[in-house]
Amino acid sequence: MGFMFVLTVFLVGILGKSCDASADFEKRLLFDREDPEIRMNASELITSKGYPCENHDVYTPDGFLLGVQRIPHGVQRNRPVVLLQHGLLASSTCWLENLANESLAYILADAGYDVWLGNSRGNTYGRRHIRYQPSQREFWAWSWDEMAKYDLPATINYVLQVSRQSQLYYVGHSQGTEIGFAEFSRNPELGRKVKTFFCPGASDERGSHDQSTKTHLPSYQTFTNPHEPDRTQRVLAE
Repeated sequence: MGFMFVLTVFLVGILGKSCDASADFEKRLLFDREDPEIRMNASELITSKGYPCENHDVYTPDGFLLGVQRIPHGVQRNRPVVLLQHGLLASSTCWLENLANESLAYILADAGYDVWLGNSRGNTYGRRHIRYQPSQREFWAWSWDEMAKYDLPATINYVLQVSRQSQLYYVGHSQGTEIGFAEFSRNPELGRKVKTFFCPGASDERGSHDQSTKTHLPSYQTFTNPHEPDRTQRVLAE
């Protein structure tokens, strides 16, 4: 009786250690497998999903060089143009990081759009200037107002010139909506180049503009949830 008890305790201890070791091994297998997309830039994210990608440089009037990416087509090659503009502290990769059927850039490419991914000064793709380096104070002497005044018109005009179109759809998230409201309201010529202004996660609302400003804005759709690619796609198709 005493021998069986000792043997049972011994086997339980051995099996317990074996189970713990097995669990630790499984955890290491799970967490040591780094997702390769973590270290990919926007171009690599696009091509890894089998989509074509072009890299372009947009020059702003005050000297910044902004890297923008283009998915010229998806499954279909009917090519209305759409520009996706990221939010605060983000970059063009925010439209690319989910699965292809969950990321707006790929969804629109597959739906037949010529997809352009904008970037604002100061982010990963906007750290070049013809005179200054990011280590210099002068490089950072701007705010979101310069993003609206310089970056947005330069990007839209470049996209339309390269694509040989007269208008495009504009999708801005958060800060992307803010610079859109700011510049389209004070620059009606630029606003006329936008067919529809889509505002997922808008940082501004029509009610915050006086009536004279509203008349200069392109038609737009405001979404409260920034993660609604299906809804954006449906509205674009209407």
